[in-house]
Amino acid sequence: MEHCQVMKFIRGRNIKFLESATLCDVFEDEKLIGAGRKSMSYSFKFRNPERTLTDDEVNNTFEKLRKSLAEGLKVELR
Repeated sequence: MEHCQVMKFIRGRNIKFLESATLCDVFEDEKLIGAGRKSMSYSFKFRNPERTLTDDEVNNTFEKLRKSLAEGLKVELR
């Protein structure tokens, strides 16, 4: 899976309150995670321009995003 595929998928979901998604780190180590595999870490910024989001709103939106990534891209989430 490539970063551009992940970003295209995320943008296509039109996730409420998601302002940005940023790739923070890519880890590839054949001995630790297996041949041909990589671990990609992302940072997400959630924002509502009209008011402050509650913890529940952010957490629920984040969990929906995680579920969507796991189901849609068949990725393993850690």
